[in-house]
Amino acid sequence: MRRETIVKIAKMYYYDDMSQQEIAKELDISRSNVSRILKASRDLDIVDIRINDSSVRSFEVGERIKERFGLKEVVIAPPNNDQEINISNIGFHAARYLETVLKDDMNVGVTWGLSIYHMIANLMPMVRTNIKIVQMMGGTSWSDSYKYGAPLILSFSDKIGGQAKLLNAPLMLSDRQLRDRLMLEEPIKEHMELARRVDIALLGIGTNDMTNSTMVMANSISPEESRALWDSGIIAHLCGRPINEAGEIAGNGFDGRILAVELEDLKRVPEVIGVAGGPSKVRPILASLRGGHVNTLITDEKTAVLVDKHADDHEGRPRV
Repeated sequence: MRRETIVKIAKMYYYDDMSQQEIAKELDISRSNVSRILKASRDLDIVDIRINDSSVRSFEVGERIKERFGLKEVVIAPPNNDQEINISNIGFHAARYLETVLKDDMNVGVTWGLSIYHMIANLMPMVRTNIKIVQMMGGTSWSDSYKYGAPLILSFSDKIGGQAKLLNAPLMLSDRQLRDRLMLEEPIKEHMELARRVDIALLGIGTNDMTNSTMVMANSISPEESRALWDSGIIAHLCGRPINEAGEIAGNGFDGRILAVELEDLKRVPEVIGVAGGPSKVRPILASLRGGHVNTLITDEKTAVLVDKHADDHEGRPRV
């Protein structure tokens, strides 16, 4: 049998999705002959059949994480050693998932950070009726505020034809008294009430590892403050709120200065989607899962494997 003929039949079967019977009829040969040629195509390394182990592994790891923490869904992106590409991949898969759950007449709460930025950047333009996009945490005046504040909310709203609900206040206040006074102002009071009643919340999961902290990048806290939090066991933040390994709110002065939705309020939100990935996010992701703060996780395969591996470090607690 000529190699060209073997290649032709292999292409008809694997590329054109033709059945062996269809190939046999078109080439006027027997079906058994087609089967023999297809086997020869593998034996001669003309066809190289591979099973995508990463997909199988992702599914298995995702199912274990889902079951352990009582999650609605776990979405796992293929890994990439380049962290920028990896975060973009996570954002792409987060956008595809969001497109499936975003419906008319919804209120969608949004935090900020790199993963959320990439999710919105990868979102396909669409039209949804009567959608409100609600900023769930105060913003920043940093130069890259398109990743860390109101511009992110506006970009999201533009893509889906929604109405942006902006929180015109900084995330971190100078003291608790100022935060408490601002919370009494009617516009902020009304906004926070809306933030508590969203149908979906999109959360970046932050770390207090100062070299990777979005709170540091956004100038909300200093590198020294981030290191002090990390060293004291407060390894993560959600909606800017500091949490420890068990996902508990830190008992320090930082939380009292934060202008954002309370983590306890998130537990009344039907779907809270946590988006994060990379080695520095493994412990923060686990903290958010242990605390029951998210019920859908979107990450990459390498991160998911590490989350699964280290889940036994503490007792996993399902979201209630």
